[in-house]
Amino acid sequence: MEQKAAHSIALENRKRLKVTGVAEVESFAEQEVRLTTGAGALLIFGTDMHLSRYNPDEGLLLLTGEIIAIEYPPPSKQKRGVLGKFKM
Repeated sequence: MEQKAAHSIALENRKRLKVTGVAEVESFAEQEVRLTTGAGALLIFGTDMHLSRYNPDEGLLLLTGEIIAIEYPPPSKQKRGVLGKFKM
């Protein structure tokens, strides 16, 4: 069985988000961030979001802004490339 990297999320007052276990930042915009983590795909929705820190070697990501929603979309059964992991 494949062992997944440790992954955690800490949200402080909906203004500061710390994510560990980040394998890749798929895309980043002020309203939406798409990540790949040890637990699978992760979508973060908000307003005025800014990347305060990203360390790919540690798998650490820090965001600031107003966090509205955090979602783990279900895994796709078909491999459709990088964007195939996410609902459009």
